[in-house]
Amino acid sequence: MNRNLTIALVVVFSALAVYALVVQIPKDNSAANGTATVAPAVYLWTVKADQINGVHVADRVSGKAMDLVKDASGAWSLVQPGPQPAEQSLAASDVSGLMTLAVDGTITTSTDLASFGVLSPTMTVEVDLSDGTKLKAAVGNKTPTGTDYYVLRAGETQVVLLSSAAQGTLASLVTTPPVVPPTATPTVPAPGPGTPSVTPPASATVPTTPTVAATGTVPAVTGTPGAVATISLYGPTATAPISSATP
Repeated sequence: MNRNLTIALVVVFSALAVYALVVQIPKDNSAANGTATVAPAVYLWTVKADQINGVHVADRVSGKAMDLVKDASGAWSLVQPGPQPAEQSLAASDVSGLMTLAVDGTITTSTDLASFGVLSPTMTVEVDLSDGTKLKAAVGNKTPTGTDYYVLRAGETQVVLLSSAAQGTLASLVTTPPVVPPTATPTVPAPGPGTPSVTPPASATVPTTPTVAATGTVPAVTGTPGAVATISLYGPTATAPISSATP
């Protein structure tokens, strides 16, 4: 056998063995174990919540809007609807939710933006950052499958697919802004049928001292005729003339 041919065959077989050990066998093992490569999640924006100083969402269909701004002390307030203070925990939660707006893909096969509805959007979103820059996006039509919405970010020419859940998050900012809930005022219910009424007791009457009429025989009174005698029967004092002397 030709020596050169032998050497060539050895090199080829060696290369095949290396490929099997390094590439094919690990790949087969991964498939057998059911593992798969998961693509990293993609979001509409990749900024931190503490970088956001304002959120402005406008629903072009209903004509309603939500404007949420943060002052120098870090407190959130609503310009629309309002002006009024915002519920701080709800406002912080809404701002954090903007960082989870999932993008399911990018349209790279078409440059006709009008066909996606992003040039006459149903909703617009604007985010103010602490460094003075702004993030903007226009939400257009729903995809034919109904699982996503077409969105065009400011400064870009390719439309992305925003998940329906993410579009719902934006819509909820307009329908349920983070307002401070009203304080409930307790009310006393009116008495219904059959409710017993309470009558205050009448004031007590103090009985007068009864008058006791004296009965019996008036004792004889002695003395000089024509004089006046004093008689008391355990009651009012009475006087009586002495008509005659008693022997």
